[in-house]
Amino acid sequence: MNLNNLISGSEKRYRKKLENFFTLKWGDTFLWSHGLDHHKRVWHYAKELLAASASVVAGRNKFSETNVSDEPGNIDTDKLIMACYLHDLGMAADKGTRHGYLSREFGRIFLDEERLKIHEFTDLLDALEFHDNKEYKNDPSTGNELLKILSVADDLDAFGYIGIYRFLEIYLARRIDASVIGSEILKNAAGRFRYFEINYRHYDELYKKHKKRYMILDDFFSCHARQNGKGANENALENNSGGITEFFSKINNIRCTPEDIRSQKYPFAGFNASLNSYLRGLESELTEFQKIIK
Repeated sequence: MNLNNLISGSEKRYRKKLENFFTLKWGDTFLWSHGLDHHKRVWHYAKELLAASASVVAGRNKFSETNVSDEPGNIDTDKLIMACYLHDLGMAADKGTRHGYLSREFGRIFLDEERLKIHEFTDLLDALEFHDNKEYKNDPSTGNELLKILSVADDLDAFGYIGIYRFLEIYLARRIDASVIGSEILKNAAGRFRYFEINYRHYDELYKKHKKRYMILDDFFSCHARQNGKGANENALENNSGGITEFFSKINNIRCTPEDIRSQKYPFAGFNASLNSYLRGLESELTEFQKIIK
């Protein structure tokens, strides 16, 4: 069976169920960057990674008829869609590092509701628990292709203009000091990009696309780190990223989301040039994804 058919089958079986399950468990949690749309985008990126791999191994039966892995690199698309839609659900209860363990527990609940055998989904549960280990060193990840793809797909959603918002929201929620946010995010994002590069550098088109998105984020937070690093002479930077960080801190405090920013409540004309430029980039990415992930 070809990859498109496998993906289509998995979506028909589980997408609506997963979205309903997520919405119910997420409730009124206020963390836009890790809500349902984030999980939809991660699923989109996971499909993109599979498609790149499939194009390279065209002519070889990489994907099994039953969605069960039977050779190295073979992916169960049922498990993958579950992983993508459940991996950050634990943040409904804990926005910190423990959320992976809680996502695993939500995964067990979903499997129970679907009357699936837990012992056949150990790789899925491990992927849910350990996906946010950005040192990529956990023993349970050894040989777990599901975890690798989930981790990279999740990392890809941390790049670009959406990624800037995502990092700022979660780091502010974790009360990271604003003066070091830029440097901390740079380290985290660099590790994510290196892991993507190690695993997907040989897929040239895919690599170039996401390197460009990574550089948007890297440039932004490099400016932020310099603004908070040395002195007044280095504060006159083009994108005024520190001011953008302050702006998002304020709108989070009043529980506004990018959807609110895009509305008439916050017309672009009311912003300075640097913030206006960032918001237009964010608007463009969100509009593009709304077309893709409906």
